[in-house]
Amino acid sequence: MSTINDITEEAGKKVKSFMSGKPVWAFWILYTAIVGLVFGIAYAVIYILAFKWWILLIAILLTGLCLGTLSYFKENKKDEAKGKSAK
Repeated sequence: MSTINDITEEAGKKVKSFMSGKPVWAFWILYTAIVGLVFGIAYAVIYILAFKWWILLIAILLTGLCLGTLSYFKENKKDEAKGKSAK
């Protein structure tokens, strides 16, 4: 059975092999593209949440509803399991 260390080593090998033997400008381009993507996503999220306040309100409400529902069903399962084991 695989351990987390085996999986980590395999993932490291795949990433290393993707960029191995490339010139330094390839690293710069990849790094710039990743930073630009992260910046673009962060900028879009901040723009939406700052200028559209009602989206933030809906996001908070939906998150609360989802987490509350999951918690309720988890507790309900525990109660059912205790009830079955008591019989």
